[in-house]
Parts: sequence; C-alpha cells; structure tokens
Amino acid sequence: MASIHGYPLGKLHKQGHINDDQYAAGNEWAAMVRAYAGMMGIPLGSPKSGSMSDYVAAGFYAWEGDKADRDPEEDEKRRKRLKDRYDSCYNDLAAVGLSIGKPHAILEACRKVCIYEFYPLEHELGDLRMGLNSLHRKLFKSACA
Repeated sequence: MASIHGYPLGKLHKQGHINDDQYAAGNEWAAMVRAYAGMMGIPLGSPKSGSMSDYVAAGFYAWEGDKADRDPEEDEKRRKRLKDRYDSCYNDLAAVGLSIGKPHAILEACRKVCIYEFYPLEHELGDLRMGLNSLHRKLFKSACA
C-alpha cells in the first residue's frame, strides 16, 4: 500500500487526528467511491492515495468490466451491489448531517479529505470524524452482522 504519509487521510491518522477504524473506513469508502466512479466511467482520484493501491486492486471493489471473459449477469449483480452500497453510505452520511443540523457538512468533509484529498480546516475535523465513524459502522460492522 502507498505510504500513509503521502495523502491527507494518512497524515491525519499519523498525527493522531483520526483513529485506526476511522482511517480504515476512509480508505474503504474512497475505494468504493472510486470503483463506483470507474463503473460509471468517471475518472476520480489521485495516484498518491492509499485507497488507490491495495484497496482498489483487490476484493469487492476490483472493477474489471472490460474483460471479455466476464459473465455479464455476474457483472450486473456486482454493479447493483456496488451501487446499493454506495447509495447506502451516501444516505447515512447525509442522515448524520441532518441529525446535527448541518445537512451537507459531514458528507462534504468526507469527500474533501477522502476523495478530493484536501486537508480539513480545524472546524471540519469533528465533521470528518463523525462521517468516518458512520462509514465504519456501515462498511465494517454491518458486514459482520
């Protein structure tokens, strides 16, 4: 995996601003969003990101829709699962924002750091942590339940 020091989420983790679970959730969500964008034909991401390495290269988010030997029915099932998971995470982030009276703040903080790879402002760190906590519950806890 790329060095965690080379992109904002990794640096925030290294500096102790986010914990291990939040870091994992941010990388997992970024990989999922990039896979969804790839599935839709939208280029997204930075090659220095941790989520652009091991997370994208293997597992559920590996998107190989251009291979001729793929089963079209299985590809469609994967597209649906990915879209459902993407939509579910998006809805959860929006709901957290609404619950605290900041409709777009949580989603935007997560996008800013995990997808667009900009550092959060000091006042955005709490929003980022809340979003990453929500993503961790959605991406990891529900998978175990």
